[in-house]
Amino acid sequence: MIYYLLTIKYDGYNYFGWAKQKNQKTIQGEIEKALYKLSNKSIWTLGSSRTDKQVHALGQKCLVKIPFLISKNNLKRHLNGHLPEDIFVCHIKEIDPNFNIRQAKNKIYKYNLIYKRDVYKVKTHLLFKSNINETRINKACQLFVGKHNFFNFCKNKKEENINFNREIKILKFIQYKDKGTFIIEGPSFIRHQIRMIIGTILAYNDQKINLEYIKDKLKNTNTNNNKTRYIVPGNGLLLYKIQFNNML
Repeated sequence: MIYYLLTIKYDGYNYFGWAKQKNQKTIQGEIEKALYKLSNKSIWTLGSSRTDKQVHALGQKCLVKIPFLISKNNLKRHLNGHLPEDIFVCHIKEIDPNFNIRQAKNKIYKYNLIYKRDVYKVKTHLLFKSNINETRINKACQLFVGKHNFFNFCKNKKEENINFNREIKILKFIQYKDKGTFIIEGPSFIRHQIRMIIGTILAYNDQKINLEYIKDKLKNTNTNNNKTRYIVPGNGLLLYKIQFNNML
């Protein structure tokens, strides 16, 4: 058995996220279909991040268990020869069998905005037509930095019994001439967490809510009825990089 770690980039606009789903086109599903063609047998894969529908990646990591001998160069050549044009394996590294792909040290995401219609960026950026107040946005960003219970900023429910306490190391907004980018870093994120946080911050930019709204959502997490109602689409979100303790 050979364990390979794949670094993958993809345009996720035409996919229903990373994780394979019955009767849906997904990134993991396409990778496993390409792997199946190696031996006409199913090959196990596990991704580091379960990106949502239409979310993109430059540095997704995927662990693959190959039950026969094949070099990493031949595996890369095979995969890129059978994957759709919007999915590409950038790098393959042989890895220790005990490596835990779900224990990342840090994940870096970017959420990209454009302020006027651009047909070349419509699939990878959110068209945001409101006036941007960079100072106001970054003031809201700082409320999310640190360790918090993010139950009100995810799609999960209490009954799912998962850990809603997460740490955000960095959350900032950078304004350019004709676009803007949120950068968010942390060890792990919950379903839709980043999109709901950014949606809430943009609502604050538009003066639809005040800072007390955000503070309340971070503090009062005992009911399913207090979740933020703001969320941005998936197409503006990019999984930029995943870092592990061994510097993979």
